[in-house]
Amino acid sequence: MAKNKTPPDRSPKRARAEGTSQYVPQKNSDNFSRFFVVQGVEEPMQTKSPFGIAKALNQLVRTNYNARKPQNGDVLVEVHTREQSAKIVELAKIDNTNVTVTTHRSLNFSKGMVSESELFPLLRRGD
Repeated sequence: MAKNKTPPDRSPKRARAEGTSQYVPQKNSDNFSRFFVVQGVEEPMQTKSPFGIAKALNQLVRTNYNARKPQNGDVLVEVHTREQSAKIVELAKIDNTNVTVTTHRSLNFSKGMVSESELFPLLRRGD
């Protein structure tokens, strides 16, 4: 079998071409938490009726939200406006069960790459 080694006179990877970033900055981006986890305090949420959970969320958040039940038994809620985000944090009871609402640990954050071409205009201004 032949080993897959690159010869020492060649670079192992091609260099990335300049200006290939697909990032488009948003001028009026709203920074608020969109994903929340609803957990039962005394008992898990998986024992609760999905209709009772939907009724409580409809009364508080109104429309235009997504709710899912992951395998761990909690409820994952995605909201789309800042007002919905502020209201869902106030949720204390669902179906006579005390609940806690926290922001999701990883879904509210994004990782990305900042290229030199995106920073160049900032350097020109002297900021």
